[in-house]
Amino acid sequence: CGPRRFSVWCKPIATTNAVATVLKRAIAVLPQGKLGDAARICRLILAKRPQDFGALHLSGVIKCKQSDNQAGARLISAALEIKPYSMEALLNYALCLRNLNRPTEAISVFDRALAAKTQQAEIRIQALFERAFLLAKLGRAQEAIAVFDHVFAPNTTHLDSRVERGVRSGQLHYENAAVRDIG
Repeated sequence: CGPRRFSVWCKPIATTNAVATVLKRAIAVLPQGKLGDAARICRLILAKRPQDFGALHLSGVIKCKQSDNQAGARLISAALEIKPYSMEALLNYALCLRNLNRPTEAISVFDRALAAKTQQAEIRIQALFERAFLLAKLGRAQEAIAVFDHVFAPNTTHLDSRVERGVRSGQLHYENAAVRDIG
């Protein structure tokens, strides 16, 4: 059933707890750069449970990390069919769309993520920042600045957002605001 280190993963997956345990192993090897190992674990889960949200979502994230954004978007979209309000999956789907140079669709998905009932602060901030960045990329700088204003108060220490807002303010010829934000 493959290398010894995978022997436990080759056993039949019968319970939700077993799937969660195996999926945690896949997640655990990601920081070590073992995308192939994580993908193999996901494939094993999906062979037994083709509609497993976690395995579909993680498989999509892995594909995106491997620069196969088309496959990643397809897999995360399938996961979203199961849990359409998963903020993490919506964020990752939007990031795939962004990478596929589909900014308008990505903004729409970021909006769905921001409307999700369970809003984790870190994910919410990333979704807002990415949304504002795409708005600016589409030449909608005033909308981007409004997002930065909404999320990041003028006294924020979030340097990336202050610099980005300052750059967008400068594009709109709000030099004083740009200097304040960047400086």
